[in-house]
Amino acid sequence: MPERVLVTGAAGFAGHSLVAALVAAGYAVRAHARTGREDTPVIEWRALDLMESLDFAALVDGCDAVIHLAASLSDQSSMDRVNVEATGALVRAAEAAGVRYFGHASSITVYGSPKTRRVTEATPRLDPGQPIETQYYAEPYMRDYARTKVLSEQVIEAANPSMVVDIYRPVVVADAARLLEGRDWGKVRRATTLYRRTQYVWRDDVSAAILHLMRRGRSEARGSGVEAWNLADESAGTFAQHFRRAYRLSGDARWKTGLHLPVLADMGKDFLRHRQFQIRYPLGMLDISTEKLRATGFAPPAGIPRALEVALAEEVSAASA
Repeated sequence: MPERVLVTGAAGFAGHSLVAALVAAGYAVRAHARTGREDTPVIEWRALDLMESLDFAALVDGCDAVIHLAASLSDQSSMDRVNVEATGALVRAAEAAGVRYFGHASSITVYGSPKTRRVTEATPRLDPGQPIETQYYAEPYMRDYARTKVLSEQVIEAANPSMVVDIYRPVVVADAARLLEGRDWGKVRRATTLYRRTQYVWRDDVSAAILHLMRRGRSEARGSGVEAWNLADESAGTFAQHFRRAYRLSGDARWKTGLHLPVLADMGKDFLRHRQFQIRYPLGMLDISTEKLRATGFAPPAGIPRALEVALAEEVSAASA
C-alpha cells in the first residue's frame, strides 16, 4: 500500500499542483477542501469547512504525513480561526494519530518589513504583541495575514510535537496568469514596481520543494523537531528583467518597460503612505536566501525564466487552436 498524505487546501492552485506531484511520486492522497469533490482511484476527497468545525480526527486517521496548505488570505474576519486555531487543532490531531511528518505552509510575510535586505530563516519574525503597522509596511489585510501566520508558527512550536515538522515560508507562489499579468499594468504601476524583485516562485517548484522536504523529513538522518524553510527563486530577478525576458520571447510591445522610479523615491513613497520613518525594506527589495534549502541538495526543476517561457508558448498555442 502506498503511503497516504493528507493535503489541506487541496482545491487551491498550489494545492492542485502539490496533489499532482504527490500522485506522480506514487503517494495516495487524501485531499481536503471546504466543499466536496468526486474521488479518483488515487485521490480521496474529504470536505470540511474550517469555520464550522476543527475536528480533524477523521481527516488524519491512517495518514503517514500531513501537508497543511489551507489558509485565509484576504478575509480578515476568518484569519484567526482558519490560520491559527485550525493549525493548532490540526497539529494536535496529527500528533495523536501518529502522523510522522507535518508540513505547514506559512508565508514570507512573517518577516514583515525587516530592517535588513538579506532575509534568512534566522531573520526575526514580526512580534504579534507589538503594533504590526510599525513592523510591516503593507495593507491592513496583509498585516493581519502576516500576524496570523506568525501565530500559526508559534502554535506549532508551543505544541512541541514529537513528529518531524517543516514550516514553509514561500514568497509569491505564481501560476501562468500571475507571470503574464504585468503586461497589462498601467504606466504608474510600472514606474513604481519595475525596479523591485518579483519574489515569484513557480507553483510546481514549490510542490517539488515540499516533496523533497517531506522525503528528507521521513529519512533517518532527520530527527524530530520544527524547522523553517524559505521557498523562493533567486533566478526570478526584478520585474524589469521579467518584462525584458517576456518581450524578448514574445515581441509583444506591452512588455516594454519604460521609465521607472529609483529605489529611494519608492521608499519615500512608502514612508509617506504608512507614516513610518524608520528604514524597513518592502518585499520587493528583499534578498530572500534559499541557501538552507539548497544545502539539502534541492534545486528548482523549472525556475521562473523557464516557467515564463512555457506560459507564453502555451498561450500562443491556445490562441491558434
